[in-house]
This record gives sequence, C-alpha cells and structure tokens, in this order.
Amino acid sequence: MISRHLGIKDIVTAFNLFSDTVSFHLRDMISKLSMTHTHVNLATRLGTMA
Repeated sequence: MISRHLGIKDIVTAFNLFSDTVSFHLRDMISKLSMTHTHVNLATRLGTMA
C-alpha cells in the first residue's frame, strides 16, 4: 500500500484500522530502514526492494 503511494487514510479505510495503528507501524518501518523523512521516501525504498 505504501509502495503505491497511498496515504494513511486510504490504508485505514482499506483495512478498517485506526489511524494511530497505521502511523505507529509506518514510523516503525521508517526507523528500521534508518530513514529520516516521510512515507514518500519509504514508498521509494520499498519499491526498490520488490
């Protein structure tokens, strides 16, 4: 979902989750990948890993 550049609201709607849950996991992924900026960078990084 992130690699498709979907926003938090889109993910929340698609999976019927709380926005805090999605935000927490996005921050966790960004941290584990040693990134410092927004999910746009995460989308790019995930796209290169596929």
